[in-house]
Amino acid sequence: MASVITRSNLLKEIINPKVGQKILGSVAAVQSQQQRNLNVQEHVSYKLLNDGGIATPK
Repeated sequence: MASVITRSNLLKEIINPKVGQKILGSVAAVQSQQQRNLNVQEHVSYKLLNDGGIATPK
């Protein structure tokens, strides 16, 4: 991951700063993972699958 940041910093110096910021912004966006709440149907489905012994993501 550090090499990606180093390369993107190098690109930032070479390319227009606005373009470099877009590149760095996309790298930072990849690092964070979105979390959302389940709706009722999804919650019931997960419970039924887990009760049946089928693994589901947490």
